[in-house]
Amino acid sequence: MNGVGDLFRRIEGDGWLVVADRLPSMEGEFAALGERVINHVDISYSPFCIFVDEEIEPSTSAFIDDIDALFGVSVERLRLSEAQYVETAQPGLYILSGGTESDWINVLGTSLFGEALKKALLEGALIIAVNAAASALGSWVLEREGPSAVEGLNWLPGAIVLPWLDDPANSDHVRSLLSLNDQLYALGIADGKMFAFGPEGQVEIWGNDAPTLVLGVGWR
Repeated sequence: MNGVGDLFRRIEGDGWLVVADRLPSMEGEFAALGERVINHVDISYSPFCIFVDEEIEPSTSAFIDDIDALFGVSVERLRLSEAQYVETAQPGLYILSGGTESDWINVLGTSLFGEALKKALLEGALIIAVNAAASALGSWVLEREGPSAVEGLNWLPGAIVLPWLDDPANSDHVRSLLSLNDQLYALGIADGKMFAFGPEGQVEIWGNDAPTLVLGVGWR
């Protein structure tokens, strides 16, 4: 088997990519999360929340309130349907929340904003992708309610990110996908898990527990 550095790959950039099933309040056991955000964000740029649904998810909204207090500035809120026409993105903080995997794949995979966001990551942005947005970043996206799998954005090559599963090994559909000869891995991040991919191969646990990792047969 190859080294761990070969496993947790991501697209290039000086910034950080973080996947989570939901966002916690930055208090109590998550108090250190605020320090991490400060350490990895250029606070001279306005932070953004890109969302899909009519209303921002409650946990994301509470997290935004914490960011507002942490930075002393308001987080800009922008619908994904509007963001897809944005041509430039500054290297600050971006929270991607709501919608379905298809929403994120369609916009980030084909629009000017998708390219702008990758450029922002290249220049040092911190991107926190929640639930469906997190799932969309992998090489493959597995539908929650069925066996169908579609190609993801491949920002995390080889990954199958599963915000709705604690242990991917318990899913027949996940095991079937991992039986492909490709070097794939499944990452279960349910129940408040946050996993961060750094610019130099770093991987860090930002949530309340480590994600569950299952390797595909291509790693044997």
